[in-house]
Amino acid sequence: AVFQARLLFPTFAVGASGPLPPNTVRLTLDASDGVQLHGIHIAPAAPRSERLLAIVFPGNAWNAEDAATLVHHLWPEADVVAFHYR
Repeated sequence: AVFQARLLFPTFAVGASGPLPPNTVRLTLDASDGVQLHGIHIAPAAPRSERLLAIVFPGNAWNAEDAATLVHHLWPEADVVAFHYR
């Protein structure tokens, strides 16, 4: 069972994330089954009156912090929220 879990969820293959933008806040949510979800919120570089929110779920093969940083670079005017795969 341990080998199967490592095969399906290769957390060992996902490297550490790079530096996060200075306007990043770490998030923690408690799921209804008791599992704690960890994520980040990157605020927009220059907020506008009309807000845009990008919610990112990168899956188990990509670090949520890297995915959020990429989306932030693509849409710097958006609030970006990303959570790590359970």
